[in-house]
Amino acid sequence: MITCKQRQRPKKERRQKTTQTLLNATKRETATKRRRTRPEAVLIKPTGNRNYADVLKQIRSTVKPEESNVIIKSIRKTRQGHVLLEVGASPEDKASFRTKLKEAIQGAGEVRQLSPKCQVEIRDLDISTECDEVKDALKAFLGEDWNDETKINMTKTDFRGSLKAFAVLNETAANKLDKAGHVRIGWVNCRVRIKAQVPRCYRCHGYGHIAVICREADRGNLCCKCGHEDHKSAAYNRPPKCILCEERKDGSELDHIPGSAACESYKDAARLYLKAIR
Repeated sequence: MITCKQRQRPKKERRQKTTQTLLNATKRETATKRRRTRPEAVLIKPTGNRNYADVLKQIRSTVKPEESNVIIKSIRKTRQGHVLLEVGASPEDKASFRTKLKEAIQGAGEVRQLSPKCQVEIRDLDISTECDEVKDALKAFLGEDWNDETKINMTKTDFRGSLKAFAVLNETAANKLDKAGHVRIGWVNCRVRIKAQVPRCYRCHGYGHIAVICREADRGNLCCKCGHEDHKSAAYNRPPKCILCEERKDGSELDHIPGSAACESYKDAARLYLKAIR
């Protein structure tokens, strides 16, 4: 006769099944996102006593998108009460459309262009490479797709004496680099790729899934850098402590921020997530 205790699956097996369920749900959501191209958008922030309805009424009565060869894909209100216009057009037509919007609202709001961003990883840089040299190489390669406000972050030297650089670019520029695969910086033909962004759950502070499918403990009231309740990460003033690695109970180091290069929990979640979506 099989007892209830015998029928109960071991805790480790149940945990693995839960993790796999999260990965499957994340995989389905990622596949859905991949099929959808993120459009560029124009954000209008009302100022003074103006609100969303006032600004929208004003621009609709004075601006005609067809004159700028712009297609408005959607108009919606953000959580902050701003006007978000998803547009489709060439870069020149978008610039013309933004200019007309600024003229139409006459100081009643701020107009800003929003473009989808990707982080690009550049490998094999030699130890003498400087940030300005990377910027000049990317600018020469990308041409009109380059943005002078692009920030470049350099890593420390690895055991081979090489450096890495990370640049946050708009999707068009990032895809252009990723398709080429290499870019010449100094003497080296450096490898380039779009860095995969592992989703983070802001309910449990874990990685590899998002809050709507989270089955882990709710840590939303904890500081994501040290795990304490008396402050948020913006007021972080204590030594770092990884609450994710602490739960592993396998002797992992804890003196780091969750998701950093020293975080074993992040490495495991990233490995499983990337395996699931590829």
